[in-house]
Amino acid sequence: MYKMILFLVFLFLVVVKAQDITVEQNFEGIQSNGKKPPDPEIAVGPNHVVLTVNNRVEIYSKTGTLISGSTLSDWFSPLNQGEDPFDPKIVYDHFSGRWIIYALTKYSALYLLSVSQSSDPTAGWYNFTFDAYKDNGTSTLNHPDYTGLGFNEEAIFLCAVRSSLLTAKNKLIRFKIRGFGLLLRLTTNKVIIYNRV
Repeated sequence: MYKMILFLVFLFLVVVKAQDITVEQNFEGIQSNGKKPPDPEIAVGPNHVVLTVNNRVEIYSKTGTLISGSTLSDWFSPLNQGEDPFDPKIVYDHFSGRWIIYALTKYSALYLLSVSQSSDPTAGWYNFTFDAYKDNGTSTLNHPDYTGLGFNEEAIFLCAVRSSLLTAKNKLIRFKIRGFGLLLRLTTNKVIIYNRV
């Protein structure tokens, strides 16, 4: 009964709060080229809005003006080894004032990571690649999909569901989380990797 009351109070607060929302800006975003699913993502920082879909990254002003755009393949080139990245994620990390983009490659199974050099997404990025088949330095045939991206004051966290290439499709082998400590304080392409299962 107690949980039901809490749920109803929460639901009431959500409905009341939703009525107070005012849309201050509305503009058309990225157009997908037909890749299915498009996997749309959006992040908002101090002065910019960054959008991703399975084939593009676009940077907008907060008023909706397109500033720049790129295919995901060009964004991560040459790290993606000529493959089309997929399952992109984008966040603005308010702790470090950096943008983070994360994607995968299909055949070579790479984690692709891009971290902006500042809070301005047009001012340059650091790009990294990590072998998704590796588990603590040991090669496997566990292929990543269904990505997730998170952060805190100390690290970036990438996760993916991993299924074996030797078993039935989408059979979960393990859920892998990788933490990348101190990456947000970088001034070069050096990285410290914390590889935890």
